Amino acid sequence: MFAFLVNILSIMITYPLLILPIIYIIFRIARQERKIAFQHTTDIITLFLLFNIQTAIYITYQSKAFLWWYAIVMLLFFIILALLQYKLHGDFYPQRLFRAGWRLSFLVLLILHVVTVVLGIIYQYQIS
Repeated sequence: MFAFLVNILSIMITYPLLILPIIYIIFRIARQERKIAFQHTTDIITLFLLFNIQTAIYITYQSKAFLWWYAIVMLLFFIILALLQYKLHGDFYPQRLFRAGWRLSFLVLLILHVVTVVLGIIYQYQIS
């Protein structure tokens, strides 16, 4: 049973974009609202994308530094979002800031996932 769960989790981390529709359908059936189902799906896929990119970079380039660089870049994004939020609304709302930062993180990770896959394919063809 444990091996089965490990295999399912590794498939979800290895192919996050392939499981995106499956997770969306599950939330769509459970919630009955498209917007909320999509938001919950992107929240979950963000974690899988993060692990996927870290693993791909480690396998391809033997580098563990991605998480540190990603944390620094996201911290800068959060600071910029906080300043924009304060300037536009005149107040600071931590929950809205975190939600906006998390969704921005999804977009950044989605782009990085595509770039990592393309670079990994190019790197593999250069080696062989």
